[in-house]
Amino acid sequence: MTFSAKFFIALQTLYVCRAFYLPDKEGNESQNILNNRPIIGVMMQSAKDMSFNTTKPNYIAASYIKYLESSGARVVPIWNDLTERETVKLFKTINGVLFPGGDVDWVHSGYAKVGRKILDLAKESFDHRDYFPVWGICLGHEFLSVYVAGTTNILSKTDSENITLTLDFADDYKESQIFQNMPTELEEFLSTVPSTANFHDWSVTVKSFNENKNMTDFYNVLSTSVDRNGIEFISTMEGKYYPFFATQWHPEKNSFEWDPVRNMSHVAKAIQTTQYMSNVFVNKARLNHHKFESTEKEEAELIYNYNPLYTGGYTVFEQVYVFSNSSASYSQPSINSDSVQHARWLKGLYNFYKV
Repeated sequence: MTFSAKFFIALQTLYVCRAFYLPDKEGNESQNILNNRPIIGVMMQSAKDMSFNTTKPNYIAASYIKYLESSGARVVPIWNDLTERETVKLFKTINGVLFPGGDVDWVHSGYAKVGRKILDLAKESFDHRDYFPVWGICLGHEFLSVYVAGTTNILSKTDSENITLTLDFADDYKESQIFQNMPTELEEFLSTVPSTANFHDWSVTVKSFNENKNMTDFYNVLSTSVDRNGIEFISTMEGKYYPFFATQWHPEKNSFEWDPVRNMSHVAKAIQTTQYMSNVFVNKARLNHHKFESTEKEEAELIYNYNPLYTGGYTVFEQVYVFSNSSASYSQPSINSDSVQHARWLKGLYNFYKV
């Protein structure tokens, strides 16, 4: 690792450690403050070319929701047609964003347009000591690459659809934010057993990465993988300075997707990998302290207001959430408002009578 890279990692670590300590009565920084009710936004995307039957044109695969919930986060869906003002408003209420895998345009889709504003806000916030992590998986990894590289030419065709691969860790991967606490047995498993789920036709090759100064200045490569034709591509990376994290592989699929014709590992260590990776991201989100103006507004936006569809057996996903194609849906839950009010009345009654 170069001196510059080590400096940026040390600076980010110092930033995280210092930014969330409050002075005690004597003025000493001794009380560590974490947000143990983190809420993470998940970007929705067009369902236009998907095989599941729905009249609603946008979706989020439920596996991403379960992935985050399994580590103690709650989820808010992010509409892919939010205005800039709506995006800023939402950003101030959530503690991180996950850009999931999928098949939409890296530049012109709603996913990309709203996503770019979120990434701009995340960088701006970090510059003002407001730590806001973002994570990209598959399409999300590609989107974070295009955003930084400034061109879609950073991506190349690879033969990496429906294949499990090993990770070839970088020499200094143990100094990274993602892998620094990974147990040795998981490191050995990932580096020797083809177990990371890959479902992508496009990748950032090692050659393309090294030839793009924007990428080499912004990201550290933590691992690479090799496609069926021997092409080496970036499989895991993280920001040198900004809290941007990305995997070209799918850590969520091991635990939450079960299509038997898809190459996904469900052995115990693969499940442990899923849990480890989700823990890393959710723990990063605990460092952010954005919040909704009220409990009522928070509850109105949570994914719990929507019911997933069972799509196993005829799609690549076991379950999906589907959404309308209008930000008019924003702040309008899909469940009956009378039920919400009744639940809140019962909750208040319980709090009044409990010992």
